[in-house]
Amino acid sequence: MLRCSIVVALLCASLTACGKMTDEDLFEQALHAPSPAEREAAAVQLARRCEAEMLATPPDRLERFLDESENVRRLRTLLAESDTPEVRAAAAAGLGDVRDYESLPELLDLMESESTVMRMRSGKAVEQILGAGFGFDPYAAATDRAQSVEAYRRFYQEALGPHSPSRELNVRRMGPLGAVSQESKG
Repeated sequence: MLRCSIVVALLCASLTACGKMTDEDLFEQALHAPSPAEREAAAVQLARRCEAEMLATPPDRLERFLDESENVRRLRTLLAESDTPEVRAAAAAGLGDVRDYESLPELLDLMESESTVMRMRSGKAVEQILGAGFGFDPYAAATDRAQSVEAYRRFYQEALGPHSPSRELNVRRMGPLGAVSQESKG
């Protein structure tokens, strides 16, 4: 119980400090802070800022958001390079929140990670981006998870693969423009 309270206090202090950091500082903190909790707190804050940036982007610029946002680039880097599962999980969640369909191949791979938190967050991100669920259970046996991930991979190839006849339409529907449309309905 005491250990849990210390971790929560550390996370709260880290998030407060993160509020005063630049986006680049948060990125560096997520990669190099001394403790995993501090790295995770920085990654969570960076993901929140990325989503806020997307929501503040004018509709006529949303189609270019994923290519132009430095924070999307930072989250993609954290997803690919961090050695801290919680940081990678926070990056996956952030990329799902902004509907980064370009990260789908890596997110699909991470749904088969050894880390339960990584499987949970990447699975949720994939569902957010694709707007479809195929019964993925991050706690299921590896063989059951593999079947579900394969269904997601097929759907991804059909909807967003390079040979998909409706790729452009699906990019608009599943990308940031679709996320903002869903946000305004809710």
